[in-house]
Amino acid sequence: MPSNVLEVLNRIEEIDPSLKAAGESLREEWFPNEVPLTILAGYLADAVVVNITTIPALNIESLFRTVEEVFARNDEMAKDVIATGFLEALLAAASAGRFDIRRIVDFLGPHSLSYCRAWDDFTGVRTQGI
Repeated sequence: MPSNVLEVLNRIEEIDPSLKAAGESLREEWFPNEVPLTILAGYLADAVVVNITTIPALNIESLFRTVEEVFARNDEMAKDVIATGFLEALLAAASAGRFDIRRIVDFLGPHSLSYCRAWDDFTGVRTQGI
C-alpha cells in the first residue's frame, strides 16, 4: 500500500485509463499550482461516475480494494481525503440522481460501507442501495 495520500491517489489513477485521463486533465487545469488532494479525490470519483459503464469490473474491484486499504491504515489524512473527497462525491452523485450507487456497492469493503452509512446518517439522506 502506498505510504501517503498522494501516492494513494496516484495508485487510484493507475487503475483505469479513464481515471488516469481525469487526473491528468485536472493537473493541466491547475498548472502551475498543485491540485488540492480532496479536489483530486473528488474529481476521480466524478470520473468513476461518468465512466462506470466502461470501467471493467476487475478495475472497479481494485479501486475499492485500494480505498478499503486506506481505511485499514493509521493515516488520518489519507482517510479524510478518501472519505470526504472520494466517497462523499460518489454519494453526492447518487443523491443527485447522476449515479446508481448499486453499481459499486458490492465492491465496497466494510470500512467504506460503514463510512457511507454514517455519512447518510449525518446528512439525513438515504442513499438507495447503501
